[in-house]
Amino acid sequence: MDKDKTVKRKMRLWTNADVVFLVAIFYLLGVLTAIICYIFLFFHKDPLVIDEETKHSFLQRTIHSTDRSSNLFLPDKEKVRLTKENEYLLWETSTVIRSALYQFVKENGKMPVTLSSLTPKYLSGIPKEPMTLSNKVVGTVSGKGGWVYNPAPVFSTEEADLIKGIEAALLPNIEYKISNGFEPLKIIVSNSDHKLRVVSGNHIIRDYPVGLGVEGKIISGSFTVRDKIMNPNKHMYPLEKNPYGKRGLELSNPLYAIHGTYKTESIGENQSNGCIRMLNNDVIELYSMIPIHTKVEISNNGLNSIDENPSLHLGEQSDLLYDEEDNSEEEDVNTTFFWSG
Repeated sequence: MDKDKTVKRKMRLWTNADVVFLVAIFYLLGVLTAIICYIFLFFHKDPLVIDEETKHSFLQRTIHSTDRSSNLFLPDKEKVRLTKENEYLLWETSTVIRSALYQFVKENGKMPVTLSSLTPKYLSGIPKEPMTLSNKVVGTVSGKGGWVYNPAPVFSTEEADLIKGIEAALLPNIEYKISNGFEPLKIIVSNSDHKLRVVSGNHIIRDYPVGLGVEGKIISGSFTVRDKIMNPNKHMYPLEKNPYGKRGLELSNPLYAIHGTYKTESIGENQSNGCIRMLNNDVIELYSMIPIHTKVEISNNGLNSIDENPSLHLGEQSDLLYDEEDNSEEEDVNTTFFWSG
């Protein structure tokens, strides 16, 4: 009978040399990890801590970026030739968004993280870029239309610095050249000729006929747009009998507003108790372009040092660029307004 064969395996025993080798390996790995962490921490700066040198560098980059923003450098074969009308509309829509950004920064001390933060308080919607009719917002220039938005820290609220920063933060996402710089929108009402004009610097963007107060109730002075209300007092009146029309821009003196009216015969006349009346179609367009806190100057004088030739009569093309639809979020059914109609 065969005997069972037993296979004997030799077991390798750890020697002192093996233990020392492993300890050395782990020690070296620990030292290497510590060195890597030190290098990372040494060269890494907390994004929330910005020293003076970084601030100065950023401001310089912002200025240079603004200088380039009026003429993007792309190969000539890729450049898009703009018609005069589209070039103007490109400047206009850029100015509308930048004005909303300007008012946001003035109120909050910083730029919004995204442009969607501007709606609906500052703007009903982001205007469309006129070449592609897109209002898509991206972070880098692709030339595919819409807007490029890169918010930046606000180091200075000085007017010149703020304007340069906003110019650099918002650009059309196309190959373009804009001849006019950015100045925040302002409303000028001329009592002498019953006109309301939307201006940017020395350029008239819109020119509307208005109705004013009766004798003794014509207002004048400097105001701001305190609030914007869609279909004011909608809960009190049938649609076509609302004394404030389709839109209201309440002034910093809350007794007065720029608002619509169904009494079209009062436009160009002095029939209100102090408010500025507009045709409903006109006030809807004004509402879609003007952010809250916009300056309003009302005087008996005509325009001084303002370009008396409004830029182009753009017709229905400009109607495609702004959000003029009713939006329940912009209605205030819990408040009854008592403006001086």
